[in-house]
Amino acid sequence: VLTRADAEWYADYYRRVGGGAVALVPITGTMQRSGMCGLGTEGIADVLRAADRMDSVQAHLLKFNTPGGSVDGTRHLAETVKGLTK
Repeated sequence: VLTRADAEWYADYYRRVGGGAVALVPITGTMQRSGMCGLGTEGIADVLRAADRMDSVQAHLLKFNTPGGSVDGTRHLAETVKGLTK
């Protein structure tokens, strides 16, 4: 789980990568609840919630490049995506 400051940093970075109004969030590698070499589904959920709070973000775009992974974090991530307002 990321700190709020870290989640906001990633959210702002992904917003800039997406061109300013879209948070382009990459999900790469094996998906697991807490990432060993990445954010993991919990960290991605933190970033998505942080981006959703940003006035400058109008939409989210998730870019998946993953062979799959464990299912324990996917429901949490799905519920987060479902709860986004943008």
